[in-house]
Order: sequence, then C-alpha cells, then structure tokens
Amino acid sequence: MTRAAAAVVWALATAGAAFGQETLEVGAPEPGTIRLGDASRVAIRVEGKTAAPRAPEVPAVDGLGVRVLGPSRNSYTFYDGRRLVEQVGVQYVLELRPTRAGVFEVPPFSMWTGTREQRTPALRLEARQDLVGAELGYLDVAVAPRRVYVHEPVRVHLDYGVLQGQRLADAVYDRYRYQDIEVQAAWLDAFPGGERIETPEPTGDTRVAVCNQRLVRAAFEAGHARQGQQWQRYSFDRAFLPTRLGKVTLPAPMLRFRCVTSVGRPDPFGRRVGQTTENYYVYGRPVELEVLPIPEEGRPTPYYGAVGRFTVDAVVDREQVRVGESVKLSFTVRGSGNFEFLRLPELGELEGFHKLGANEAERSADKVIITYDLTPLSTDVVEVPSVRWNYFDTTPGVEDFVEVVTAALPLDVQPLPEGEALAALPEAATAVTPGVDDVFDLPSLDGPPARLSAPSYAWGLACAVAPGLLVLLSSFALRARRRAAADVSGRRARGARRSFEQALARGDDALDALAAYLGDRMDVAAAAVIAPDLEARLRDAGLHVEAARAAAALVERGTAARYGGGAALATDDARSLVERLEGAGFGASSWLPLVLLPLALAFGGAPLAAQAAPDDAVRAYRAGDYAAADAGFAAAYEVSGDRRLLRARGNCLFRMGELARARWAYERARRGAPRDEELLANLRLVRRRLELPPDPEGFTAGLRRQLDRFRWSERAAVCGFAMLLAAGCLVLGWRRLWLRWLGLACLLPGLVLAGDVLWLAPSQPLQAVALVDLAITSEPRADLPPVAEVRAGVLVSLAGGTEGGFVRVQAGDRRGYAPRDAVGVVE
Repeated sequence: MTRAAAAVVWALATAGAAFGQETLEVGAPEPGTIRLGDASRVAIRVEGKTAAPRAPEVPAVDGLGVRVLGPSRNSYTFYDGRRLVEQVGVQYVLELRPTRAGVFEVPPFSMWTGTREQRTPALRLEARQDLVGAELGYLDVAVAPRRVYVHEPVRVHLDYGVLQGQRLADAVYDRYRYQDIEVQAAWLDAFPGGERIETPEPTGDTRVAVCNQRLVRAAFEAGHARQGQQWQRYSFDRAFLPTRLGKVTLPAPMLRFRCVTSVGRPDPFGRRVGQTTENYYVYGRPVELEVLPIPEEGRPTPYYGAVGRFTVDAVVDREQVRVGESVKLSFTVRGSGNFEFLRLPELGELEGFHKLGANEAERSADKVIITYDLTPLSTDVVEVPSVRWNYFDTTPGVEDFVEVVTAALPLDVQPLPEGEALAALPEAATAVTPGVDDVFDLPSLDGPPARLSAPSYAWGLACAVAPGLLVLLSSFALRARRRAAADVSGRRARGARRSFEQALARGDDALDALAAYLGDRMDVAAAAVIAPDLEARLRDAGLHVEAARAAAALVERGTAARYGGGAALATDDARSLVERLEGAGFGASSWLPLVLLPLALAFGGAPLAAQAAPDDAVRAYRAGDYAAADAGFAAAYEVSGDRRLLRARGNCLFRMGELARARWAYERARRGAPRDEELLANLRLVRRRLELPPDPEGFTAGLRRQLDRFRWSERAAVCGFAMLLAAGCLVLGWRRLWLRWLGLACLLPGLVLAGDVLWLAPSQPLQAVALVDLAITSEPRADLPPVAEVRAGVLVSLAGGTEGGFVRVQAGDRRGYAPRDAVGVVE
C-alpha cells in the first residue's frame, strides 16, 4: 500500500470514528443571577449515535443545593447528502438552589458520555437577597432555651406573616386549597442530633400552610398589629429532644410567599385569565445551640429523669374520711422541661396508708398530674405525708439535682361505726385470682415435652404447593380412568392374558386360546388371526419382527397339525409365547396409566418421649427457694428443650421480683405453647406490673396476634389443608358453582398462611426483652450519650447477630447498640 493510500484509509477511519463519537454540550445557568430562594437550571446534553451517558456526579459546593433531573431521551434521523444518519440525544438538568446569598462556582467535573469521559466547564451562579420581600413579609423564629442539657426539650415558635393588603396566591395539593406561604428550614422536620417531640395542634382560627413542602396547620390572625402596621399572621410550634452533645448550628430559615400581582380578567366560565403572581422571600438568621451532658455526680436514687425547671404541689379531694374509705391525692408537676418523658413517684409505701391505685390524669407541655387513690389504715393517721420528687435544674447558676417536697396535708380520719369491721386489704386477702393478682402455679410437666422446631422453607413450600400437585395428579388419573373405561378395544387388550388363561383352564385347545389372545391384542376376530399374512399384520401392528415371526410360525404349526395331522399345539408352547408377547405394545391402543399419588402430608412427627419432671427444682419452688428452683429448671431445659420449663422459670423470676426477666422467660415459653391460657395470663400480669403500653390495635396487628396463637408447624399444616381443599374444589368441582365459591373461600386463608410460613415467619428478626433500662447508643460504646432509652421489659428487635459484647437493636424507629448482657434473646 502506498503512503497516499494509507493516508486516505487513516483519514476515513478517523472521520468515521469522530462521526461515531458523541458530543457533550453544557449550557450556562439560566438565569445566572437569581434571588435567594429561587432555583437556576443547567442543561447537559449528549448527542451522537453512541450517546449513553451516566448520571452526572456534581461536586459538593458549600451553600448550594444540587438536584439532578432526568434523563430525557430522543432520537432523530437526517440525510447528510449521502446516507440516512440516526442521532441520539440524552439530556440531564441540574437544578441549583442556593441556601445563602453569594457567588457560587461549580468546578469542572468528569462525565461518562457513552464511549469516553468528558469534562464540563465551570458553572458560575450568583444569588442575591430579595430586599422587596423583607418589606412585604416577616419571619420570627424563637428558640428556647439556647443552652440545654441532653434530654431537655428545645421548643421552637415560628411567627411569620404578610402585610395586610397583599393577596396571597392560592395553591392546591391533594384536593386541599391553601394560600401559598411556606417556611423552609430542613431542621424543622429532621432535627440534627435529636428527635422531634409531638406538639399539640393550634386551636381557634387556623389555616393550612406549608413547611418544607408539607402541609401543616397554623394559627391565623387576620389583623395582627406589628411595628405600626397590620399583618396577616401565621404561627405554629415545634419541639425537639437533643440527644447529641456539643454545639449545634441550625441553618437560617427562610419564608417564601407568592402574591398576586395582576388579577387578570374573568372568562365566560368565571375563571381568571391573565393572572400573574410573584414569589417573595424573607430570610432569618442561623440558630446556635449548646447541648450539655447531665452529670453523674450527685445523681439521686431513684432519679425520675426530669430535666428543666419545675414546681410541685399536692392536694386531697377531702379533709375528713373514715378508716378504710378512699381519699384522692393529686400530685402536680408544673414548669418547663421534658414533661413527655419524666416519671412520677410510685407512693407504694406511704406511711399509714394503703395505695389502691394511681391514674395519670393529664400530661401536657407544661404540666403533668397524677391522682393516687389512698385509704387510711387507722385513726392514728392525722395527715397525708409529704411527697418527695427530684429533677435536674437547668437554671443557669444552679445546674444541679434538686429535690422538692410537698407540704403535708392535714386529714381527719374518723373511726368506723360501732359493729362495722374494716374489710381485708387486697394483699391481706386469703384468696387471690391467678392471672390478675398473682401468676398461675407451675405447669404440669407430665406427658411429652413442648419443643419448638425452627421454620423450614422446604417444608413450608411443600405444604403450600404439594396439595395442588396432588389434586392435579388425581385429576389426571381420573381422566385417564374415564378414558380407559370408554376404550372398548383397550379393555379387550388388557384382558387378553386373563381370557387366555381362562380358556386353557376350561380345557380349550391351545391353538384356539392363542388365536383368541392374538385377536384380542389386535382387536380382530379370532378366526381372522389364522391367515397366511399373519406375520405381516403383526409387524404392521407394531410387534417386533422376531416376535411376529415366532407367533406366526406357532399359529401355522398348530393349524397344520389340526388339518394335516400330527401332534397338536402344546399348551406350554402357547403359554411361553403369550408370556413373551405380554407387555409388548401392538394391536389396539392399550395402556394402563400409572399415577403415583403423593403420600398424605404427615404434619405431625413421631410421638415424643415423656420428660421426667425436675423434682429437685419443684421441691425448691414449693419451699420458697426460688433462686435454686430457677437454676434447676434452667438446667433441665438445657437438656430437654421443654418450653414448659421456661414458664416455670418465669414463675421463679416473678417471685424474686425480676419482672423483666420473667417476661423474657414467658415470651420464650409462649413460642412453644402459644395457646396456653395460664401462660398468656401470666404474661399479661407481668406486662401490667411493668406498666408497659398495650399492644397496637388494627387489622394487621390483630391478624398477627391470631397467627401467633399457632406454632409455625401448625400454621404450615393448616396451610396445607386449606390449599388441598381449595385445589380439590376448584379443580375437581369447577362445574359446580357452590364448590367454586368454597374453593375460593379456602384459597384466601391458604394464601395468607402460605405468605406467613414462606416469607413473614422466616424473615422476622430476632426479638429480645430489655432486661434492664437500656441506653441505646449510636456506636457499640458505653461512653456515648444515648440516642434513645428503653424501659426494662420492653420487646425490641435485633438488627444483627447475637455475638459480641454489643448487639444492634431497633426500638420503634430508633436503631443503635446495647450491651449484649442487657437483653434476653427470644429464640
């Protein structure tokens, strides 16, 4: 090849490659100068036959929010003078939204466009504050206190408005019509280093407003006086609980509102045409907080977890009462602090009184009231003793644990009328109600142990699918049987051997019996078998050549002996030929369907051997040595795996006052005996003693509770039965309407149970009981401030394994780490 030719080839190849490569086009920000609060857009377009760009990864720029929109694709074809060329275009849009005033520059960055990396130019954007908005609107954000202790609430009051006379534009969201005025501050929804506390909805005259693109209910005042002017005022509150120590800076909030600048003109349908609107912005200032730790030194026992500034008082509902009658003591805590989380005294041992009960009457953002129902035990009582309570005082200059005491309240206790006696107190009564006042006694340990088998995906799949396969195979077998019953030729062929043996048993000639056998197999008359072309007919019927030749020869020999003289056909020779031909596929269509029906599902295993009761542990329990009894029952459980022994352990722990561990034992026992009513009553009693909240309500929660009343193997068995009944009704009884409806009615619970045994049950995370008050930390370290606290006895989920010194737990929507020995895993 000459140099000129090589140059031409290189030029063409280079041109082709260049034509095939894609081009990158990056526009400038539009607009390049915006008001703070608005957004600018940048179009990034890749064109070419090989255009296949990846989403751009834009470098972070302080104070500039970037959102990538797209991609959008289009293709077109054009004629370049020689041929039709197909081009592809892909476009992304960058939405740039500054969070502060200033000049921002997005540095160049690389982007894959389909066949190579290409770089974008630098992007420059300027954001200026809206000075007009500050004249038409205002935004006041009050945050208090600015210096807080961990778990001391931070309360935020937002007060904002628009000058009266300005007409706010309407907007519609999900059928709600509201005025387009919005507060923008991300920390109002997701507080950094803390969690949000629910605040009461505003009352009185309210309006629907917007906070961070979400509808909120705000208080409204049409003619609010401020700085000598009248304003349309909005306000609402937020509250947060800091959980992270140190200084926290909250970015400046911003108010955006859209006003009507031209009302336009009405059209014939009553709508406004030509109406114009304008966005305005008002800017707040950053907020700085300091979160301090609550000191360990000087912390009282018990400490009620109150942080803030409080006062207490107590009152009684009457000052004169008879012995044994009820007097109500109302204890009130007022002030500012974490009312949502603080605890109140139990008053379990108030001198001279017996507590009948307690009822928390009110808990709000500025007070909490609890009423104790007391009864005096004798006329020696002259007053209701003072109530002691403590809190951590966050007042600057104090910042210490403070104990407050209510004044003793005088009480005139009158004796009972002559002849009346004081009724026995509940704890002094000789009879108690198991499950209400006390736990039920030890369970019977006779009979087979209550062991628990782990869910098996293969077994669950068999229970869900095998019944349908069983019914389908049965359907095929029934259809084959009906076809066989209608097949006369087939019945004749299947009975050929039997007819042959019966003929020989009657003493018939062997040649006649053989001819009848061959006629039955070929579905012809016996006389038609004796013919010169028998071998060819047998081969045409599908019989092997050698077998056809042997059969024809034997028939010919018997015929020759009968009509030409000689020895008759021997019975043994005929029987030997029939045995050789039996099973050979020839003659009439004859086959016997062999359907292998699956064995019935054996949902129960072999009977378990009886477990001998741990007599030493039972004797220790009867003797009141509950610690020794608990150790004995635990050792017996390790050997046998009998979950009834865990219920016995729960009784021991309940007697020793370890309520959280008692719940742990009962929850484990419930997995093996989910319908043991005495066990369930014991579990409810322990939950009441721990003052745990009731189970959630609703259809899903109720369905889950009903399913949990059955072991996994029982749910799998019911699933298999429901699927079997549904498949039988739908497949075998489809022609009957009532059987179709019955099949559908059985199919629904079968599908629910199938989803449970195949997916929900195996995928459920391990659960554990908090054995002590848990302090959940963000990392597996004990020296960090907690991100959440969990009371002893609460059921939490394990988000990981159970090995190591710490385990990852989830309580509600909070996740973190807790010491392994502080939780009891419910296997």
